[in-house]
Amino acid sequence: MPITLGYLHTAAGDPPSVLDEQRKLLGWSAYRPARAYVDRGDVPGQPQLQACLAALAAGDALVVTAGDRLAHSVDKLLAIEGKLHGRGVGLVLLSFNGALVDFRTDEAKPVLDLLNEIATWHYHGLRERQLAGIAKARQGGRYRGRRAVIPAEDVRQRLAAGGRPSAVARELGVARSTVYRLQGDRAAAEMSG
Repeated sequence: MPITLGYLHTAAGDPPSVLDEQRKLLGWSAYRPARAYVDRGDVPGQPQLQACLAALAAGDALVVTAGDRLAHSVDKLLAIEGKLHGRGVGLVLLSFNGALVDFRTDEAKPVLDLLNEIATWHYHGLRERQLAGIAKARQGGRYRGRRAVIPAEDVRQRLAAGGRPSAVARELGVARSTVYRLQGDRAAAEMSG
């Protein structure tokens, strides 16, 4: 028989009333859970969430008061929903910007599409700003890339002794492009990387 489980989460600085409010919302809803799992504070790995997810089976439902109580980002919320959906478990958010969203229904598909678009837009915006910052730092001479894990002189000595770039890379446990880059051959590094 399908069951409904609830998940409650409070942040480290939340007053006790936040947990009480979540309990009230779950109790008043039409989706009253048989059991509620609670993570308090910023617990690494959210052990109660993991236990809750493990207890759910096909046909069951997970009820959460709001998306931000389940995941800290849209990407994580979509990932959790995707895993639940793949297992045949439904997700219900009691308050998604003031509205109830039952992800088991067809009406929730546009919400998922919108969340996916927001996550994609957010990722591309972050990536664009990161690349612009790197370009600006390079122009100012402040960005030189990641530090080498091996001394460039070691690579040059092995190559001068007749070592082939692929053999040197294997010996040192680095990529062949790293050997070319440390040798000073940027074109070969870009082609092999």
